[in-house]
Amino acid sequence: MDKINQSQINNTQFSAVRQKTAKGAAKMDELIKNTVDNLLKRAEREVPEYGSFRNVSEKFKNTDKNLVADEFKLEIFQPPKGVENYEKKRALKFSASKPNCDSTMEILIESGSKEDILAKLRDGSLINELKRQTENLSYHLEDI
Repeated sequence: MDKINQSQINNTQFSAVRQKTAKGAAKMDELIKNTVDNLLKRAEREVPEYGSFRNVSEKFKNTDKNLVADEFKLEIFQPPKGVENYEKKRALKFSASKPNCDSTMEILIESGSKEDILAKLRDGSLINELKRQTENLSYHLEDI
């Protein structure tokens, strides 16, 4: 009789955990897609083809309880003046931050002209790439 009760308890616990994780992961998919869409709209308006500009970014909070990171940011920025032809270059990076910590992990997704960045933001595979990177960046934040 003890085994039956233990089995029922374990099934109940695992079932509840799976539902939370599935909801959190589904919400993350939606957040990533919305972030990419919002950044694309802003980039079309706010990022010039030539010259300096303010960094353009969109953030979202983590809803997946299996990840350490609490916030993710997708950002378009201009490389420093030391980079050749920096006036026309733009870069797209994705970063994650850990709660109550000043540490951030980031990865460069794309660099090139404004059109290169817009093309990357329009590419449907970017969303899947960012999903993978949420796990990757969060994993690297665990040890910090």
